[in-house]
Amino acid sequence: MNSEGAIGRSYIDALEIDGKVYLTDEFDVESGDQIWGHIIHADKHDVWSVRVED
Repeated sequence: MNSEGAIGRSYIDALEIDGKVYLTDEFDVESGDQIWGHIIHADKHDVWSVRVED
């Protein structure tokens, strides 16, 4: 977690080698939580997402 929100990874990413998913304005999460998100931005390695209801 950082000042902008939570940091995670998608279900297809490996922790050691793949990029991160930044969950904008999401602070009420714990390690291991699974969250549906809508990607709002991506760069070469990482994506930025906002939470959506499943």
